[in-house]
Amino acid sequence: MGTHDMTLNPDPNVTTFRELQGLPTDPDALLQRIYADTKGEGPTRESAALEKIGGMLPDAMLLPELDAALYRAAAKIPGVSVVADAKDYTGRTGIGLSFKERDGRTAWVFNKKSLDFMGSADEALLDVDVVDDSGETPAA
Repeated sequence: MGTHDMTLNPDPNVTTFRELQGLPTDPDALLQRIYADTKGEGPTRESAALEKIGGMLPDAMLLPELDAALYRAAAKIPGVSVVADAKDYTGRTGIGLSFKERDGRTAWVFNKKSLDFMGSADEALLDVDVVDDSGETPAA
């Protein structure tokens, strides 16, 4: 419930905007890069890749070609299935990517036309804005 600030932070475990800019936008090349970057992480190669992709999706909205490539790369991971009418936390309908997690199945929801990440059943990404300096509020 509610909203929270998703400001990009200088956390070494968080992918920065510059790192996102350097990623390939070809889904096959991107998936291979993610597999290489997450080698040895997670219980399986696939779960590590999904976790990495999930962490990048909200910030990748600022880079539409990468955003779409992440969606397409995730769809190539074994065990991921497409859900034609998935719903995010607010009830918005989009195309979903469903996958098994430790505590059940999860689906990421994307806009059917733009492929922009919308959220999941547990959260919704309602708006993305960019400011020049930390602490600034985006113009309405």
